[in-house]
Amino acid sequence: MHPLLLGILQKAPEIITIARQLADGVKAGRKTAEVAERVAALEKNEVQQAELVKEMAKQINDMSALIRVLSGRLTICLACAVGALVLAAAAVYHLYAR
Repeated sequence: MHPLLLGILQKAPEIITIARQLADGVKAGRKTAEVAERVAALEKNEVQQAELVKEMAKQINDMSALIRVLSGRLTICLACAVGALVLAAAAVYHLYAR
């Protein structure tokens, strides 16, 4: 038998007990306000998470733009370094060519 199915079957008595407790709470109407409060809290949490994801996406977009700028600057630095190396090699050549 599949391990997941075995786990469910082993927890069946506990699941039934909790289901009965929930059913009793719903029948008595005692948990309605608590459920509404929890749903409101969950909705508020979802809004906060959406704002967080939106802010993270903005930050990632900003970082991508900065990385592109940094890449361009590194290319310029590399070109300058190669140019300096060529000039230094030419200077050394002219110095020892005499």
